[in-house]
Amino acid sequence: MAKYHIPVIATIVGLLLFLAGCGIPAGTKPAPPSSGNQSGALSAAPAAAIAAPAHFTALDFITPDTGWVAGYDEWSQTGLKGNKLLHTTDGGRTWATANNAPDGSVLQIHFTDPVHGWMITWKDADKKMTVWASSDGGKTWRRQWQEPSSQIMDNLAMQMKTKIFFSGLQNGYILAGGTLLATTNGGGTWKPVSLPAKFTPVDMSFTGFQKGWVAGQEGTGTNGAGSRPVVLVTGNGGQSWERSFSPPNNAHYMPFSASLSFPTPDDGWLYYKDDAMNGILYQTVDGGKQWKLEQTALASGRTVAGAMVFTDSNVGWLPVDSGAAPLPGGILITRDGGRNWQPAGFDKGWSIEAVSLASSREGWAIGELPNVGNFLIHTTDGGKTWRQLLPALIPTSGISFSDPGNGTGIGLPSDWGAVLHTADGGKSWTEISSLKARPLAVSFPFPKEGWIVAGNPGDRESVLLHTSDGGSTWNTIARLTLKPDMLAPNEPYLQFFNRHEGLWQTTDWPSVALSGTTDGGKTWQQQVNLRRQPGGSAKITFTSPLHGFAVMETSSKTGPGQQDGYNLMKTADGGGTWTTVKHLDRSYWVQCLSFVTPQDGWILAARNPFTSRQQNEVMHTSDGGATWQETPLEYDTASDRSNFVQMTFVNSKDGWLLVRDGILRTRDGGRTWQKCP
Repeated sequence: MAKYHIPVIATIVGLLLFLAGCGIPAGTKPAPPSSGNQSGALSAAPAAAIAAPAHFTALDFITPDTGWVAGYDEWSQTGLKGNKLLHTTDGGRTWATANNAPDGSVLQIHFTDPVHGWMITWKDADKKMTVWASSDGGKTWRRQWQEPSSQIMDNLAMQMKTKIFFSGLQNGYILAGGTLLATTNGGGTWKPVSLPAKFTPVDMSFTGFQKGWVAGQEGTGTNGAGSRPVVLVTGNGGQSWERSFSPPNNAHYMPFSASLSFPTPDDGWLYYKDDAMNGILYQTVDGGKQWKLEQTALASGRTVAGAMVFTDSNVGWLPVDSGAAPLPGGILITRDGGRNWQPAGFDKGWSIEAVSLASSREGWAIGELPNVGNFLIHTTDGGKTWRQLLPALIPTSGISFSDPGNGTGIGLPSDWGAVLHTADGGKSWTEISSLKARPLAVSFPFPKEGWIVAGNPGDRESVLLHTSDGGSTWNTIARLTLKPDMLAPNEPYLQFFNRHEGLWQTTDWPSVALSGTTDGGKTWQQQVNLRRQPGGSAKITFTSPLHGFAVMETSSKTGPGQQDGYNLMKTADGGGTWTTVKHLDRSYWVQCLSFVTPQDGWILAARNPFTSRQQNEVMHTSDGGATWQETPLEYDTASDRSNFVQMTFVNSKDGWLLVRDGILRTRDGGRTWQKCP
């Protein structure tokens, strides 16, 4: 089966389109083959049990069942942490992890069959690019070529411009950091391909070892400024080249934006952005002898289009990264040779970095939902519908449990409108439905019946949705005046106590206002209004229509940043009057709270926040907040990967903590916590 792969370059290039850089580097020479190995046994495990990398960097699928994906957990100037290489042979149901993946960030993966593959990595510590090869499906890797230290490239965009092509197991090309290399012995030796002077290759597309095209730029300006996009063609394996394309009137273009795809020896497309950031698309049907202008505004502006891929003369994909703006990203898909393009994921806020296609209908993509998380997704109908393969399905925006087993969650890294259900206390989740509007808060007092408040950024109002079949279908029962933009990310509050009575947070600033309903959400009346301190936070929870608690930041001075602690207050008349029951000084940073009765409740707080002595504490009270017991929580809920926190309990023992990278559960009232699954 034919395979098409796009390298991960969009994010890096996006930064460089607007930042001054260094000059175009000189070509590099191959290093002698090395016998150095990087190895690690592969052991398959269900997707739910695999710790997916926080950032995906490369992928390659060669059949609907067999594929590889690489990434890392954290980046720093000293190197990557949590570098991972995952492999599946059953379409993503189970994954095997290489325990000792090749060192460095994986820029490119390419397998010609389930056994033989190549990889390009970049290591920040020594600023070297390395080519690795595997002959056992990725279990072990041997180094084939490494960029000499004397040829270190200062231009980051060119470091990340990588691509691999093989025709069989012996003959292939690698584009690495502005240098085109060729091999005729499976990578035992790599030799630079001679190209015209002042030409820097940016992308390549070969239909065989002899026939291929290289897109690049001519120009000597700093960081490629003042350069022109050019396409060269060879019919003899790179021994000689002819000019196939250059833009009319010597038009300039955005450096490094050229993308090239030839699915057949005749049909090809060239994409680039001109110096006004207009997305330009040309097509040829005669192998590059003549080119026709098809598009002049394809993925224009400050979004970053990744490398384009066509599977045949009709179907093509163009991944779009949201860039530094950020603007909506996704995948642009054409089914008529580039004349018309349909978006996928733009309405979901995707930022797509790379794709891999096995056919015109079967494809995979890695990307992210900014400020939510990264994902690997799969389609079998040409991009009309998608399924998230990694990470395992876990809610990202909110959870509500009706009992220790049944819970409902909202949001996925790949779909902010997702509604999920668990029947095993959060160990596994199933996506039940997907809402067009973004869910803001969820409340399920019963396993099958629940409510969601939803609204998209920029909407003038939110909507209240109701389901009686566990979330499969939803009905709009009320329109709420609150604009979605007015809610702070951590503070939407919705709570139904039974089929009729509930509370909803109607404003967040400058006062926290809650309205109540007695008819299942059809009508609402305001009943709580607590004024917040400027710049201060507020957390609120109710155990019944009458009994509730609030944690409000206090200040003895006016103005933001003057908070000196928190007051814990309670009400027994539905918010008409409030009594302060406890003051926490500024050595605490309260993140969330949950009460199940007027006496039994919990607070998650960080002691000595934002210092080297910070310690997260789960605080528990059994006397309505008068006294508290603190238990250390050995989990960094204050890290940048876990900045969304929600706590919910259903009884005195069973509770959950939702953080950005997962769910924690307790069965002993908060004394100990385990990661789900």
